[in-house]
Amino acid sequence: MAGSDDRRFGPRVFNGAPVPLFERLLDLDPARSVDLADARRLSLPDLRISVGRAIGRLFDTRRPEALAVSADRTDLTVLDYGIPDLGTLSPADPEVRRLFAKALRNAIRAFEPRLRNAGVEVHALPDRPHALYARVTGSLAAGDVVEPVVYELNLAPADGAEEVERGVAA
Repeated sequence: MAGSDDRRFGPRVFNGAPVPLFERLLDLDPARSVDLADARRLSLPDLRISVGRAIGRLFDTRRPEALAVSADRTDLTVLDYGIPDLGTLSPADPEVRRLFAKALRNAIRAFEPRLRNAGVEVHALPDRPHALYARVTGSLAAGDVVEPVVYELNLAPADGAEEVERGVAA
């Protein structure tokens, strides 16, 4: 029977985005005995923060693979989580930065699918030419809303400082 009942079989559009598994395990309000139903969906601002944290964790993890190899790999599995280490290479070299940006983009595409059309630029910090930061661009979808975003992450925090991550609407 065609008619209004057909809508229940089609795709449903939700306001927000699903919460990743490990974020669901966090208790954001321990004083409450019952979690809100909203805890199963992320609003667009919360999605922006969640994706920024995930990219920060990805960039904080190193894998033992040569940069030239990593830049060309798109077949990454969970065993390849992380980014290559630049320990023996010069961040001041533009070719190293280009390959590193490519490796970062491949890692984001493999491990953070919520960021669509990811692009990565790697630049030297103005006050520290041998330290790098990444500018990550893309778009996030929450329900039927798609928003362009930009994240800037410090890839060489000073004195053990945390990575700077900032997800802003582009």
